[in-house]
Amino acid sequence: MNLPERYEDFYESFPTHATARQVNVKEIVQASQQGRKVVFVDARAAAEQEVSVIPGAIRVPVEKDALQVTTDDVRPLLALPTVASQLASIREEDLVVAYCTAGLRGGFCAIALEEKLGRPCFNLTGGMIEWKNQGQEVQHDGEATEEVHPCLTPLERYLHKP
Repeated sequence: MNLPERYEDFYESFPTHATARQVNVKEIVQASQQGRKVVFVDARAAAEQEVSVIPGAIRVPVEKDALQVTTDDVRPLLALPTVASQLASIREEDLVVAYCTAGLRGGFCAIALEEKLGRPCFNLTGGMIEWKNQGQEVQHDGEATEEVHPCLTPLERYLHKP
């Protein structure tokens, strides 16, 4: 896989970057500091979610390969009873942010969420890699962790290690 040198060039190449609403880490942190509740929706495979999540995220198990997934693959997952019940508790004023490892599946999830909820929903620009690179916490079993993904190779070059 021939990857660009800069991470920004990598995630900006995703088709969902142009179609899903985007929100960056700084904007999320600022909204949270201003008292707005941020609802995260994790659009990664269960094996990825077992490694780490953004604390409190609603888990939507997108098992299809990231390069093959579409919004049509995500829509039925939002109707799963465990997911639907959590989505039902989202308030109109909450900031809804979907994410995945780098931003592709999160973008498709943000589009599907926007359709389902009938309101603006966002993709975390750069995904969990950018979240972690900006110093934000990810957790495994309720404890902070440095791990982001079970197998980042070849994307690990983009993750800043402490």
